[in-house]
Amino acid sequence: MTKQANNNHYFVFDILRGISALLVCANHLRSALFTSYGSLTSSNIFDRLFYFATSLGHQSVIIFFVISGFLIGGAIIKNKDNFKTGSYSINRLTRLYTVLVPALLLTAIVDYFLSSNHPEALGRYYVQWSSGPTVENYSSSLLTFIGNFFFLQNIFVSTFGTNSPLWSLSYEFWYYVAFPLLLIPLLALLKKIKTETHSAAHVALLAIAGLILVLMPFETKVGFLIWIVGAIIVLFRKRQFPTFLKLVSFVIFIASLLSLKVAPVKDLNPHLQDLYLTSTFAFFLITNLNSTYTLIHKIQLITKIINFLSNISFTLYLFHFPLIVLLATKFVGKTPLQPNLQGYLTYSAFLTVILIVCYGMWWIFERNTAYVKNMVSRKQ
Repeated sequence: MTKQANNNHYFVFDILRGISALLVCANHLRSALFTSYGSLTSSNIFDRLFYFATSLGHQSVIIFFVISGFLIGGAIIKNKDNFKTGSYSINRLTRLYTVLVPALLLTAIVDYFLSSNHPEALGRYYVQWSSGPTVENYSSSLLTFIGNFFFLQNIFVSTFGTNSPLWSLSYEFWYYVAFPLLLIPLLALLKKIKTETHSAAHVALLAIAGLILVLMPFETKVGFLIWIVGAIIVLFRKRQFPTFLKLVSFVIFIASLLSLKVAPVKDLNPHLQDLYLTSTFAFFLITNLNSTYTLIHKIQLITKIINFLSNISFTLYLFHFPLIVLLATKFVGKTPLQPNLQGYLTYSAFLTVILIVCYGMWWIFERNTAYVKNMVSRKQ
């Protein structure tokens, strides 16, 4: 994403993308280290805030989908008349594979170490942590590795090894494929292009998109709807809204997050909860796309933290879970921590280690995505 100096109205995505990636990691780490909130015999206000903030991992993924829809699907909408399949494919694939391949390799290394030293950990942590693969669907086979390489996890194979968050990357990839296959032909057909060659090609593309949608699991279809909402938001990119409405949309969005933990909203079907959150988040984005966040930029430390988290967000998402499994298994074991000073210090230390490692992975791999893209483009 371009930085604030180049695109003021995109700074909101730097903020949200960085915070969302951190919350996903924080959620998984807390679940791996601490006893569940329901098991606490007593808690103070800090404990309650900590458990609430670190329970928003799934909601953060929904926010990711909306942001991705805006940035990728929205770009297709804006440039629909000049859409080039070749450059689009290179951009998407280099962006994904520059991080995915090393993430899969790291997962294989971590899982090999665990299988040799802590085999009881593989699949065991799902019950205790409410995350990760179960014993039944855990697989670190070559076939599963290849399936994840081609984004077939949760469609034909399970997620690779301990890296269960890879499920959402499969969703993202097929959204990248399906959306232009749907949009470009539909727009062309709506313009009544009636030459047999073009009509046949457009119908064929729509048929391929339809096949992809049919093969998608139901959860993936719901995610695609959420992703498309993000793409549609780009149509409001030039609109200006009063400050009052921006504040109202922010309050509504925060209220929706809070209400997800309270009946009757928390008792809704999970997909309805996701769509509910999507609607309030979309309203917030529409009214805040052109916000400049001048106050934030005046505090350089906050700006640097936001830029840091935004830069490593993709790497953090793909790398964090195997690291959590390794750290929690090696240093904590089966006895969960309590929310006390020692527990919070351990949590902070582990989170810091994960961020440092992910920064290193970003520096080696993701930071060089543009170089990889240019190298691939020159070979075309």
